[in-house]
Amino acid sequence: MLTEDSLFSKGRRPFPICIICTKICPFTEAQPVKGLVYFSQKKFLVFTNQIEWAYTSLTFRKHMTNHFSHFCLLPLEVIKIYLISFTVALLAAASDVKSRKITNRFIIRGYLIGLIYQIIQFIIKGDFTYVKDAFIGFLLPYLFIILYSLNVIGAADIKLFSVIGMIIGTKRVLLLIVLSFVIAGCMGIIAISFFKKEKNYALPFAVAVFISLILVFVGDIV
Repeated sequence: MLTEDSLFSKGRRPFPICIICTKICPFTEAQPVKGLVYFSQKKFLVFTNQIEWAYTSLTFRKHMTNHFSHFCLLPLEVIKIYLISFTVALLAAASDVKSRKITNRFIIRGYLIGLIYQIIQFIIKGDFTYVKDAFIGFLLPYLFIILYSLNVIGAADIKLFSVIGMIIGTKRVLLLIVLSFVIAGCMGIIAISFFKKEKNYALPFAVAVFISLILVFVGDIV
């Protein structure tokens, strides 16, 4: 068990360690924090199910700001949704690079994964808010269908946004869409300028989506 004395004793510098903790007591007066904890010389990251306590505990925040230049708190649920969405986006990007196609079978499987995850979350939490956010995240990308009619992106790309939006929610998928177009634009410039591709070169847009998803995740923890 880690206590305030063992973690912040004088002369002891935080060391790099990554552990799955079943019970961590960073402060003797605080309740246990359960989750994934990462220590480094300058950073302290906590992935916990008790995120509400961690944010509101003045003792916790005081010690963190005194001993670390930066610390971040994320619910374990956030890690779960990113692991699922990263897997979906990576497989889609691989398919897009290989065949320039994301099949409907893949999209359907993605929807099923997202649906099962949201059902499990609803059963565990009993909160309809998450279901509503997932539903809006599922529908929002289809508002960009006009871009498909203008041949800016493919129908499969919109469906991919919809699958990921169903998992990560409304705000994150909106940011993901914007970043994806920026990254795709940069990829297009590089392809034309350095690899002498034609202007009508078909970019693997799913690669831009995967890179953008990483940036969205980084934005969550910075």
